[in-house]
Amino acid sequence: IYRVRVDGEVRWETTFEHKPVAPGWIVDHMQWRHVEVDGKRGVPVTSGQTVQLETELAGGLDPAAFTKDQLKLGFGGPFLVQEQRMPRRVPTPHAPNVIYVVVDTQRLDRLGCYGYTKDTTPHIDRFAEKSVVFEDAYTTSSWTWPSTGSLLTSLPPDAHGVKSNESCTLAQSLTTIAEALQGRGYTTAAFVGNPIVSSTRYFDQGFETFDETRSEFRMSDELMPAAFDWLEEHAPLRFFLYLHLVDPHTPHRPSPIQKERLGLGPAPEGWPEIGLDGIRRPSENDPGTVITPEIRQYANDLYDTSVATTDMWFGRLLEKIDALGLDDRTIIVLTSDHGEELLDRGFRGHGHNVFPELVRAPLIFHVPGAQPGRRLGVVSNRHVPTTIAALCDVALPGFGR
Repeated sequence: IYRVRVDGEVRWETTFEHKPVAPGWIVDHMQWRHVEVDGKRGVPVTSGQTVQLETELAGGLDPAAFTKDQLKLGFGGPFLVQEQRMPRRVPTPHAPNVIYVVVDTQRLDRLGCYGYTKDTTPHIDRFAEKSVVFEDAYTTSSWTWPSTGSLLTSLPPDAHGVKSNESCTLAQSLTTIAEALQGRGYTTAAFVGNPIVSSTRYFDQGFETFDETRSEFRMSDELMPAAFDWLEEHAPLRFFLYLHLVDPHTPHRPSPIQKERLGLGPAPEGWPEIGLDGIRRPSENDPGTVITPEIRQYANDLYDTSVATTDMWFGRLLEKIDALGLDDRTIIVLTSDHGEELLDRGFRGHGHNVFPELVRAPLIFHVPGAQPGRRLGVVSNRHVPTTIAALCDVALPGFGR
């Protein structure tokens, strides 16, 4: 039982049933829950009031009957929030709109503008011709939580603290690029397809709209229509829009249009029913999945078709920006949080190695009025937020202008 009292009066109480989990990764098991009163996050307090946070085991259970690991539960650190109001602003040359696109699990070497010969990304390739392309951009991690923390704060994982499943909450004391731009009069929104990039982990700091999913991956066809509606509604205002797209991430569900265009055939014999995630590595008691040439090829073709699906939706985003007359006053950034191993070295997935296919990221910057077609050298894409801040005449604390 979790309970919050204000001056001795119970203002919020709830009971959660905690169950043992089978080996594996269950998102709901690792999420925080927010205290809410009357549908709003937090408990209203005034100066001089006393707040008490209480936990107790329901049903008369004895805490001594459990190990410390079994009782890893409780309240996080409380913090005080004060609401502020400020007028909406319109974009200017010194404070343009910003659209920040992070493509989850996107390898650099599967984009045509980085030398891939397969026609996976025609829209991104044309976008790159009008933009600045970074040839050697590196992520801060090979998995989502630490890398996304860096992509929102410009801090390396050792500084922002999001480094493991046990420490995967973005501290409220940090300042995100959304918060910095919000203070400059930006209307802010995020549309996120990855369930672990969640408000329960405070990745929503600074976003007035945070469209998220709590239990499963949402591909672009489930995400982008709502983002387009938001763009249309807020086009007259100065805005910051963050899009976290997940088509290249398992479980792959590529667009039928792209399957037909790229000629993706049926899965070969031996392909796991649950897809790439079902390919087992050899272990002491398991010989693992037999990786035939057909399975290896299908894994790559399926991934490429999923990449093409993101490209299709990115093309529609560019069309929407053009139709709304925003192209001459909008910065657009495209990058990824990490890549993916596609049986290159006998491995699949991400988060366990730092090979180039995992930590080299595409990074393309389009800035109105900037010289297009330039290709630059080695950078960390954690510097995207500070670069956006500088272009918008905003300071991120600790990093200057």
